[in-house]
Amino acid sequence: MVANMKLEGNVEKLAHLKSLETIPSINPRIYDPSESYSKLDFINHKTYGTGFVVEVLDGNKIRVFFESGEKIVDQKTYTI
Repeated sequence: MVANMKLEGNVEKLAHLKSLETIPSINPRIYDPSESYSKLDFINHKTYGTGFVVEVLDGNKIRVFFESGEKIVDQKTYTI
């Protein structure tokens, strides 16, 4: 399953990001902190550019790999 894919190190993550960027049928979602994201979602952030979700963190944060490196950004918080 793709969600179980493990990308070790920045070289593999950068290769994965570059492969996503070359597939015409895959368009990144425009990043919106009021939406929720899943691991490996392909996004376009207005400041950092294109990236993919590496990890969904506690609560309202996601770790995203961009060409410039990993960043932690906000996402929608769910209350149960």
